[in-house]
Amino acid sequence: MTRWRWLAAAAIPSLLIGCSLERDLPVEAFACEAEGPCRDAGPRDPGFADAGTPDSGPRDGGLAQECPNISPLPDDGRASGTTTGAEDHHTASCAFDDGPDTSFTFMAPGRLERLIVDTAGTRYAAAVSVHRSTCLRADQITCADVQRSPRIVLEDVAAGRLNIVVDGAEGNSGPYELAVEATIGLSEPCSGAPAFMSCALGECREGKCTIHDCAGDLVDDDLDGVVDDDGDQCSSLPLTCEVSPGPYRIGDELALRAVGEGSATIVERRWKLFEENAGTATLETTTSSATSLTLDSYGRLVARYTVVDDALQASSCEIAIEALPSEQLYIELLWGEDGTDRESDLDLHLLHPTAPTWFDYDLDCSYDGRCADLVAPWGNGTTNAPIFGGDAFEAAMSPETISIPELEVTSPTVGYRIGALDIIDDVDGPTEATVRVWCLGELAYVGRAAPREDELWKAADVFFDGTACRVEGIVDDGGAPVIVPYAEAETTR
Repeated sequence: MTRWRWLAAAAIPSLLIGCSLERDLPVEAFACEAEGPCRDAGPRDPGFADAGTPDSGPRDGGLAQECPNISPLPDDGRASGTTTGAEDHHTASCAFDDGPDTSFTFMAPGRLERLIVDTAGTRYAAAVSVHRSTCLRADQITCADVQRSPRIVLEDVAAGRLNIVVDGAEGNSGPYELAVEATIGLSEPCSGAPAFMSCALGECREGKCTIHDCAGDLVDDDLDGVVDDDGDQCSSLPLTCEVSPGPYRIGDELALRAVGEGSATIVERRWKLFEENAGTATLETTTSSATSLTLDSYGRLVARYTVVDDALQASSCEIAIEALPSEQLYIELLWGEDGTDRESDLDLHLLHPTAPTWFDYDLDCSYDGRCADLVAPWGNGTTNAPIFGGDAFEAAMSPETISIPELEVTSPTVGYRIGALDIIDDVDGPTEATVRVWCLGELAYVGRAAPREDELWKAADVFFDGTACRVEGIVDDGGAPVIVPYAEAETTR
């Protein structure tokens, strides 16, 4: 099963989109963490690559060795040229039968709040990928098909060396145009930043992006871990954040506005979203006191509005927003949330109460059953039918989702059963997976486990008596998650 799925995708170029940004979740919804600092490789890094600045990432065999055709990204973040006649050193995860490539490197002195890589001027079939430390696929943060998604937007990118590879797809080569912009997070180091980087708010003073966290708003305006720590210098404006009334559902567009600026001389305004419970949303604009917000996934988030005046004095207000599912049962399977397991493939499964075993074609809703063909395996044509949200074949595309508009009444002991099958492991080994379950509009279960390839995690049971819903995690006698081999799952539930 595993090999067939991979070969089938590889045989049809149009199916192998890889890490294209055109997917269920925007790329902004996931963070990019470095896995620990390491030093340059010394004499093995000739020229600019041996600058003596620490790299960021799991290893360093010499930048010039692992990125043999790499060049420094110009200070303005712009580069153009052609890959025609260049050598083929790299293999992009989102390019079928790749071709000649070129690459660029730069250092982020502090954590980047946002990194934008734009290839809109590239007119041939190509892929662009962003890597930490090296140009190896194992250190890839994301990848995009230039013709489908010419603009990559990443948030919360760790400090250190970052590399961008422009790679031909399907053996193609040609002229490329690259434009990079970045903003450095508050209170992060900013000394030595190239011209295409700026502070997200405030100014680079004494080596870090600085604003004054004024007293009174009870918000950590400068994100340094201390609330109102500049209270001896200034007092906050009486800001109030307002939002259109709920309840809120996925896809809703909400009106946000902030009031209370008065006559202050405001030089910067910004809305920023903070995820509390994996909820995600898209802001229409971030630089006005009024904006709109479209909810992209279920969960809770906080919208913060911050203003900075001409003396770098900051004031903020916040408002919490929670998107709830309208279906009686809604299940999410996520993995790779910490930046690892990027190429692992997990499948979400939901057994009907009468299903005798996992992988039953008619009674197990998953990618491998009738659900994958958008045909409900049970309750077809009724509100009892499960709805499969589509296959996520790598971490950046998760979550996989299954929902049921109206639950059937179950017995008190045998209900719906939720599981997660590890189809393909990343090089990182066991895949850290999370299952979240909403029942009757409430978050009823969050479970985590780490199955290996060809293992199934039996996550939770769902019981419904017609009025109340009960979700119970499945654990062994020692309280550990129950994970079984594929062959055993074929014969049990």
